[in-house]
Amino acid sequence: MPADIVSPATRSRMMSGIRGKDTKPELAIRSALHRAGFRFRLHRKDLPGRPDLVFPRHDAVLFLTSDLFVDLTGFLVCFQVWLLRGAL
Repeated sequence: MPADIVSPATRSRMMSGIRGKDTKPELAIRSALHRAGFRFRLHRKDLPGRPDLVFPRHDAVLFLTSDLFVDLTGFLVCFQVWLLRGAL
């Protein structure tokens, strides 16, 4: 019995449509943070894990995970914040 119910070509086409950057939840979080006065850098390649948002002034990074839970407002993003003192 195959582990997947779709062909490899179909699975490849479906997975190629999934984006890793600039998703709707990420854009909403970025917009809200920018309106609140926070300034940040996006997807810095020189940091481990390529964090989604980097706040150099606050020595903090934000990783928006793919754990999305839909609620009445449309979505709720599960995110993690790490303070990297002296790492930036």
